[in-house]
Amino acid sequence: MAINSSFVYCFLIRPTPRVATTQFSVILLLSLSFFAVILPLSTSTAYAFLIDDMENFSAYSVSGDNGTSYSVDRVDMDGNPAIMHTFTFTTGSWSQIERSFTSLDLTRGDSIRFKYRGGGTNNNLEIKLVDGDTETFGYTLNSVTASPTWQTATVKFEGPSPDFSYWWGGDATTDKTLDTDTIKKIEFAISGNGSGYIIIDDLELYQTKTFTDSTLDDFNDSNNTNNFGGTNGVYVEDATVSCTLSYYETSPYEGARCAKIEYSRGSKYCGAYFPLNSTDLHLATHLQFYIKSEYEGESLKIELGSANKNHKITYYNVPTSWTKVCIVLENYRGGSSEIPDSGWYAMTGNFAIGFEEGISRTSGTVYIDDVKFIRNPPAPGPVFTIDDFEGPYLVAYSTAADNNATITKSQVSGYSGYGLRLDYSMNNGAWVVAYREMYADFNRGTGLRFRLYGGSASKDLEVKIADKDNTVFYKKFLSKTGYAYWQTVDLLFTELSLFSKGDDDDLSLSLVSKIYFAVSGSGSANGSIIIDDLEVLNLGAPGEVVNRGIIQSVLVENNPFSPNDDGVQDYVRFNYNLLEPANVKFEIVDSSGDRIIDLSPSGIQQAGTNSIIWNGKTASNKRVRNGLYLFHIRANGTNGGSGNYTNIVAVVR
Repeated sequence: MAINSSFVYCFLIRPTPRVATTQFSVILLLSLSFFAVILPLSTSTAYAFLIDDMENFSAYSVSGDNGTSYSVDRVDMDGNPAIMHTFTFTTGSWSQIERSFTSLDLTRGDSIRFKYRGGGTNNNLEIKLVDGDTETFGYTLNSVTASPTWQTATVKFEGPSPDFSYWWGGDATTDKTLDTDTIKKIEFAISGNGSGYIIIDDLELYQTKTFTDSTLDDFNDSNNTNNFGGTNGVYVEDATVSCTLSYYETSPYEGARCAKIEYSRGSKYCGAYFPLNSTDLHLATHLQFYIKSEYEGESLKIELGSANKNHKITYYNVPTSWTKVCIVLENYRGGSSEIPDSGWYAMTGNFAIGFEEGISRTSGTVYIDDVKFIRNPPAPGPVFTIDDFEGPYLVAYSTAADNNATITKSQVSGYSGYGLRLDYSMNNGAWVVAYREMYADFNRGTGLRFRLYGGSASKDLEVKIADKDNTVFYKKFLSKTGYAYWQTVDLLFTELSLFSKGDDDDLSLSLVSKIYFAVSGSGSANGSIIIDDLEVLNLGAPGEVVNRGIIQSVLVENNPFSPNDDGVQDYVRFNYNLLEPANVKFEIVDSSGDRIIDLSPSGIQQAGTNSIIWNGKTASNKRVRNGLYLFHIRANGTNGGSGNYTNIVAVVR
């Protein structure tokens, strides 16, 4: 097994060919059985970087083998959006959901913004975008590379007079239109002569236009005509179904009234609709409203679109008190069964609340209030950061040069934190370039974290990661899909093993193209899993400044250690620095979250450095097995401060 990673704290404890890293790794070729850490939500405090909050349903696809039916949907679990994968196995044995990371979606903004400064010969700086049709669009900032002070460039790709224009590329079907939802590559090129350098920082998607929140209806006037000019109403499957819409004065979320939807549907469907009336909402990012139910356990469908092109999102367990619902509009965009891109700018359909068989009660009452379309973050302003250059990103950037020109890249002090520095010499060439393909870069951490909610059939869960050249590594969790409660799953990259080869058998964590969540197992069954909050996990390097409240730093000596009484690394020492005197709780736990031993010191620990030693034995004085364990430090200071820290300790023999 080989995993290409630039993170400096990487343990591989497995009989494998090699591990390739861009900095260094500790390699222990020993036979061990690795595990993923699965703990209750409250016990793991390691910090992480969010990859996907699972609000954008449209980013996921679903597949499976013959004899299996499957679906993927966005759900709300007590107001929290997540992705649900439903499966039924008859003669088949697997199905999976897939998230692609091969392109960047810029549709929520209209510009690229970044900071730059440089020195040397004053040359041109070119920024280029390559879309899914391999068409290259570019813009040239003339004579800017020698600016000694930080400058801000805002380059528009959308609007009546965009800065970006078609330069080259594509094929016979080239339309010379930038596909902003499938950006494959971003390039920074320097053209001219001489030599010099440029530093780039804070690359972000930006929106220059102004958008004001647009309220569809606040129901205060008790009028069926909403603010978009449409007439609110109800729909029923047939005359045996009852559904009414009224405007209720008692306890609205805010204002004078709210909408009250009462229904009795038997085994059929019904609902209430609120027409959008061709309103221009292309700058909106979220649908937001407030909701509550008369009864516990109510579930329903939230719809957006037109009569024959809409999408439904399931909301489970609507609470009996007012709760805010905020849905990313990208969930309703693209695909043959959803709102087409052309309908995104002038929605001709409805916002609707629907009640259906298999989801909703046979009768009930639901209240909604203050339905609006919002933009988050506000506009004008940044939409999201494309690259802050803070992590070990340089491995994700490639360079090229014309003729004998040269270019080197480095990470240096930037406008805020770090930046990307490009040093160049044209010699007899005319240009140099640094570019990044829009694959996901997992090099910020040592593994992945996600939340898992199971239900019904207990099958195996497989997490698979594919890189640019289609090499796939995976980890299987046995019988993990049957638990009907939230779990937090931490998966270290060193736990992964080869699933299938691409061009090689190395997994490049800086060029991740896809992640899969697969359900597998023999025998007929049906069930579902819900996935939320996918993160790159960083448990931290030993000895680093962690700044966890009053826990300032932690240094772990002899990690990994081998408690076999041979006199060599038979113990591990945990050194931690406190900012104030504190009571300290210190525990070692296993992969199930079960406590192995409590090593908490007695009395108040003084400010400064303190130490705890573990000999690799349980509370009953038995040696633990080889593997990974977590240590938890919790400090409650005498001056009111507190801190928590969690990290890994490895036992090997």
